[in-house]
Order: sequence, then C-alpha cells, then structure tokens
Amino acid sequence: MMNSVRKRLLCSVALGAVASTGALAQQETNTAEDSGGSLRLEEVVVTGRVGGAEITKLGSSVAISTFGAQELDQKAPLSAADLMQDIPGFWVEASGGVGGNNLFARGIPADGSFRYTALHVDGLPVFEAPEIAFGNADQFVRTDAMTDRVEAVRGGTSAIFASNAPGGIVNYITKRGTPDPEGEFKVTYGDFDLFRTDFAYSGPVSENLMMSFGGFYRRDDGVRDPGFTANQGGQFQIGATYLLDKGEVSVYARHLNDKNVFYLPIPLQNPESPEGIPGLDANTGTLTSADVRIGNFVRPGGIQTEDMQDGIHPEITTIGGTFDYEIGGGWRVKDNWRFVDGNQTFNALFSLSAPQDAEVFLDGAEQQLQDAFGSDVSARISFANSGSPFDVQNANGNGLVINSGWWSVTNQFENFQNDLQFFKEVGSHNLTLGAYFSTYSLDSEWLFNDVLQEVRDQARLLDVDGVDAQGNVVGSLTQNGFTRFGSLFVNAQNDATVIAGYVSDEWNVTDRLRIDLGARWERMEIDGAVENTTNFNLSDSNALLADGAAPTLADDAVGGGTGSFTPYDQEYDSFSWSVGANYFVNDDLAVYARVSDAFRMPDFDQFFFAPDSRPEIEDVQQAEVGVKYNSDWLSVFATGFFSKFNDLPITQLTTDGRQLQLFADTETLGIESEIVAKFGHGFEFGFQGTLQNPELKSVASDDVQLASDPSGNRIRRLPSLLMAFKPAYNFELDGVTGRLSGDLRFNDDRWVDVANTVSLPSYWTLDIDLTVDLTNNITLAAHGNNLTNAVGLTEGNPRTGVVEGVQGDIFSARPILGRSFIFSAAYKF
Repeated sequence: MMNSVRKRLLCSVALGAVASTGALAQQETNTAEDSGGSLRLEEVVVTGRVGGAEITKLGSSVAISTFGAQELDQKAPLSAADLMQDIPGFWVEASGGVGGNNLFARGIPADGSFRYTALHVDGLPVFEAPEIAFGNADQFVRTDAMTDRVEAVRGGTSAIFASNAPGGIVNYITKRGTPDPEGEFKVTYGDFDLFRTDFAYSGPVSENLMMSFGGFYRRDDGVRDPGFTANQGGQFQIGATYLLDKGEVSVYARHLNDKNVFYLPIPLQNPESPEGIPGLDANTGTLTSADVRIGNFVRPGGIQTEDMQDGIHPEITTIGGTFDYEIGGGWRVKDNWRFVDGNQTFNALFSLSAPQDAEVFLDGAEQQLQDAFGSDVSARISFANSGSPFDVQNANGNGLVINSGWWSVTNQFENFQNDLQFFKEVGSHNLTLGAYFSTYSLDSEWLFNDVLQEVRDQARLLDVDGVDAQGNVVGSLTQNGFTRFGSLFVNAQNDATVIAGYVSDEWNVTDRLRIDLGARWERMEIDGAVENTTNFNLSDSNALLADGAAPTLADDAVGGGTGSFTPYDQEYDSFSWSVGANYFVNDDLAVYARVSDAFRMPDFDQFFFAPDSRPEIEDVQQAEVGVKYNSDWLSVFATGFFSKFNDLPITQLTTDGRQLQLFADTETLGIESEIVAKFGHGFEFGFQGTLQNPELKSVASDDVQLASDPSGNRIRRLPSLLMAFKPAYNFELDGVTGRLSGDLRFNDDRWVDVANTVSLPSYWTLDIDLTVDLTNNITLAAHGNNLTNAVGLTEGNPRTGVVEGVQGDIFSARPILGRSFIFSAAYKF
C-alpha cells in the first residue's frame, strides 16, 4: 500500500492542495535574545497562528511557552518528554527513555502517547497520525545543535492550524542559513557512559544563497543499564535558502537513525512509599538484559530473530521545503511541503503481571506439565541460557519470578504533507486562507511473545522442564525461556488522506484590542486491511527443536495470519472553530480569552481489532482566560482553562493483547501559570504550576461490567497539582559569566485505574544546572538530574486489567530515571 502514497502525492501536486500549522512565518521571525530566565513575553511567536503580521507572546490570544537556545543548553533534555515537563498544563510521563513517553494536556484523558497534542518540526507534523501504536511521536524528533527554539501552544488555536491537536502543538524550529557564518560544536559526557557530539553551521554561499547543516551522534548505556549499549545513533540535517526579489525558497533534508532502549514497569515494594526490592534497584534497575537480548521466535513458516539492542529504532528520511512570495495586490502566498519515508522497529520487554513467588509458580507449572505429559512428571526450573539450577527459595534475596512480554513491532510508513496559505491585510484585518493536504500510509506488524524471568536487575530467562523419576526431560513448559510464542499477532496495511480548509482573521479593533477568529473544515478518508488470525500448533514444525528433543508447550498455540484479510473503508468530516481576544491594559499588562470547539479523528490502530467497526470522531470543547504581565523584574503568564469531552474512548490493553474499550464523558477545570521574578544582583526565582480537577462525569463499556459507577472520580493517570520552583543565580567573576539554577518539582498523586482504587503516590525531584561562559565562544555546562534519587512512579502496569492489582507488598510500576550527571563543552562562533 506504500505505492498509494506516491500516487496521491502526484495528485496532490496537480491539485495544489496544501497545509499545516503556520510555522512558515518562521522565515521573517527575529528570535528575541534569551533574557536570563524571563518568560520573554516580547518574543515573536509563529506556532498556532498564521498571517503576515508579527505577534508577540504578550500580544497573543493563546497560551504559549517558548524555549530558546540558552534554555535548551541549560536544560540539556535527554528526550523530547524531558523538555515538555517545563510546559505548564502538560503532565508528561518521561520515564520510558529517549522515546515512547506520554503527554497529557490540560487534563485531557488519554491512554498515553501524544494523542491530543501534535508534535511538529518547522510547522508540519513529524508524521500525520499523532498516535501510532508503538510509534509515539516523540520517537521521531530529537533536540540537537540544529534546534533553534521550541514553541508550545496549549489548546487555543491548535485545532485550527493542525489536524487532531485539541490539546496543543509543540513545534521544533530548526536553524536556517544565515547571511554571516555562525556555528557550534559541542561534546557531552554522562556518568552512564554517555558520549555525544553535536554540531551546526550556517552561512552564505553567495549573495542570495544561504545554507545550514548539522546534527548529532551519541551512544550510552542508559541510566538503567541493560547490559548492552542502550542508545546509539544520530541525526543529520542540511538545508538551503535562496532569496528572491519578493520572497524566498528553502529546501532541506533530514535523516534520523537512532536506537533507543525502552523502559517499562518493574517490580517494586511498599506501594505507599515505593522502593526497590532485593536484587532490583528502583532507580537504576531494569528487567531488560543481555540474557534476553536475542529473541528467536517460532512462527508459522519459520523462525524470526530480533535484537533487543535495536530497541525503538526509527530510520526516517525527511525532505521538504517552503516557498514564500508576494504575488501582488497586497497578497502573499506561502507553501510548506514535506515528504517522510521511513520504518521503525520496536523491540522491548513488557511486564505483563506482578511478580509471583517462585514456589507457588512452580506448583502451578507442575500441574500444567502433568496434564500434558503424565501425572508422574515433576517440574524443574533452571536458567535458560546456562542450564544451572534456579534457587526457588532464595534467588536474588526475593525468591520471585515474573512473566514478561518480548514484544516486537515493525512499522513502515510514508507521508506527504502540503500547506498552502494566502495572506492579505485589509484595513484592520489580517486575513489568512489556507488549504491542507496529507496522504499517508502505515504497514504494521506486531508479534508478541511471553517469557519467564527471575526478578533482579538485568534479569535472566528461566526454563521449566518436566522430568521423570530418572531425571529425564519428557516435556517442557518453556523453550529457551519463552512460555508462549505468538501470544498476539497483528498484520495491518493502512492508508489515509486528509484534506482541510481553514480561515483566520486577526482583527485589530483598536490599538489595544485584537479579536482572532478561525475555523477549520477537515475530511479524512481512511481504509486498509487487517489480516485474520488464528492459533497454530507448531509442535511438529518447530525449527528450534533438535531431532528427538522433548516437546514444549510454548509452541502449542502460536498466533499467526491466515492469509485472508478483512478490509475497512471509512470517511469522516468535521468542523472546528476558535474565537479569542487579547486586550492590552497597558504596555506591560494584557488579558486574553478564548473559546474553542475541536475534534479528533480516528486512527489506524482503532481498526486493528475491529475492522468492521466505525470509531466516532471525538469532540472537545475548551475555554480559557488568562493574564500576562511583563516588566524589568517580573514576568507572569497565568491561565484558567476548562475542557469537556463526550464519549471519549479509553482503551485498556490486557496481558493477552485484548483491548477493552471504555467510553467516558469528562470535564477538567484548572489553572496554569509561569512566573519569573528578578531580584537584582543576579538572583531570580521562577515558578511553574498547574492546578486542575480532571473529572469523569460518566463511564460506559461494551466489553466489561464495571464493578461500581466511577462518575465523579478523577481521570486516571492525571495529577491534580504540579509545581516547579526554579531559583537561579547569574554571576560574573573575572570576566567569566555563568548561571546556577535549580528545579525543585512536585508531582501530585495519580490514580492507576478508572475506579480510583489504586494510587501512585506524589513525589518531589531536584535537578541542578550550571553553565559557565569562559569566553564569548566557549561554554561549559553541568547537569544533575534527580539528585535525591526519588522513586517517582509515572504509571502503574497498564497491562494487568481495568483495575491495577497489587499483590501484597509487591507490585509493578514504572519509576522515573535515577540520579545522573551530564557534562558538556561547547564552542560557538
């Protein structure tokens, strides 16, 4: 189905239909100089709006946060999610590693990923569908020396200028060619064997032609060392801009090839004050290990081999460009286009259940073996790769085993996006007409397998054999540590086309009052085919079993495709609108308000398990009112917000791969704020906070009978209170300048389940950053993350059912990364 994207691409070029968020205005934006930690409300912003006129954060009628080059250097984020934790109104679960993290905007409920928030680079999405199963948007973007700045809009106009983005837009704006040469070279070391280089250059080729290029490469073992290289790879981008008499043309190419380990819930103890268990450190431990690195999966038709070291591995080539030109009559045209071609493999070890006492597990395993191979069989447990016996009672000081999932997913995708915008100023009106076109495809294959492990850091695989009275193996529960091959199989081929038209008007009613109006109509055609599946007994064709070897139960029910497919073909259209106003009380103080009605179209994976169904368009109503103040010593940006969802789908993935579907009506009322105060002599104090009440109004399900009515409960996984205290000191000593800053962060407790029966406790974290400018060109930096080694839990185990089960004092959850230190040296010219 990949060819269909190319066919539609040709049609789109012929039609000239196009689209995106309006970050094309990047061309004429002059980024304000970072001002030592202020909110930079005087900075011109381009995300969440389009038009010819420049608008600052103070004059904008949306809530927007920005991160300039200085802030990116100070933060030194290990992932996109690390950076997004500094955006008020966002709750970010950044415990998964470099990719695969989760973002929740303004109390909007979600199962994870970036479902309601679009992640863009230079004004276009990294991929049209913001949520691919096992392909979270943050897997496709990296912060490096080519990142000029990042802008993040919450709610507001995001659903007018981006598809499926009622929660917001996070836009990475990259560096472009400059009339004067400038560049950067940076080396970074971390105490988890991190070695990284970043570089960037931009400058003139001729009077009218400018270019830029750069990227990064790094390797590390990860804060949770799996026993092999956890993260390795990099990104390279090159671009050129040619100046015309009345505009400009830009083109660029970017290639990302990066392997990243994915961290998942691990066994812990003491749910009220979580801590590690003997043999497994809560801050640095992981069940992923070199012992489980290579997976040989028995499948119908042969053996599939995967390498856990590949982890989350996107290989993506992106080619794009912009055209900006004054066409006469006061009209200006901009076109922004992009073609994305890539594939992504996903190999990770998922915790499927809470750990079990090894003796209890072995009793149950023995019964299974006796049922299969005779009543005189006894169970024997040993390490799969060494054959040495496993100490059932005392192993690792805990005597536990755990059932885990060796999940392997392959996604191949293509996407062509195009944005055409026309601007004109008519009196006091700044009008924009836009058209958006995107065609994209996804071929996705999932293969889940179950394994048995001990419980410790870098856990080893276990085998359970059935032996007779003479000690001969007559049959096995496992094979090479696998308890079941093919516990779930999915094969789906999918295509979609999005066509949208939008209009906006920035109306300057007076010198102090501006009213912004926008509307978007969008149509999506989505189709595909899902392979029908069945379970195969491969006992007679298991290529991993030597001739005469004892049989195994692991190959008795291997999920696979039948060769027949169930097609699906659906069409959707919807309309969104947004009205806002910004009023300058004086030059330093502004207030704004906005009301929006947005939508969210269905995704491919909603058809994977029910191709005959018709998922509904999700409708979101939002309102916000805010105040902004900017002076030499104080900056304030505070917003009250409200959101309402109807029939919101909440998907629960269970241990056997089934998806339980809940439908909820929700409401969230909250306040978000950013404050920076300068006290003189270099001292500053910053604060970020979100106070919200994300509430379930009603919940229904076609799949399960809920034990109680959850109406009035808090939405699962969402905190009520988030706070960050950010003191800083800017100093100068003998011509050397620097900045020492801290980040003391409070994350409130959250419920794991819809029923609000199991909670994740609140926690504090402390980070400290130091940057020193030795000269105008040389900067040294040091970053300490989670200095107190807090065991903060971002999620329970979402694969154990609708209600999370805690077995005694032992349970599974995903904690944040433990303490780490990063040091860097940069040369800029």
